[in-house]
Parts: sequence; C-alpha cells; structure tokens
Amino acid sequence: MFLPDARLAIQAGGFEEIVYADDLNAFRTDDASTTNDVILTDLGIVQKELHKRGTPNQATFDPAK
Repeated sequence: MFLPDARLAIQAGGFEEIVYADDLNAFRTDDASTTNDVILTDLGIVQKELHKRGTPNQATFDPAK
C-alpha cells in the first residue's frame, strides 16, 4: 500500500526504484564526474522525503537506512 508513495519520492529525487518483497532500493546512473558527496546528498534528500511520507502511512524505517 505504501510503495506507490515511496516510488514518487524516489523518482522525484532523480532515482529509479526496485522493489522485491518488502525491500525497496533506489538507484541511478551518474557520469564519472559526479562526486560521492553529491550522490550521498541526493540520497539523503530522498531518504528524508521517504521517512516523511511513511509517517501518515504508518510505515517505519530503520533510521540507519
């Protein structure tokens, strides 16, 4: 039930999602000039948005993920 909202948050961050059972992953292909700092910042933004969207859907996440 929650996955459609999760997909929107991931796609808004420029990533694609892969769902397998209860596992949700985000990925994208960057060119070689994209630094790890940029990628980690973008992933952090998506993570915050996912956690925010999860609350009204009664979904909880491991804070370390």
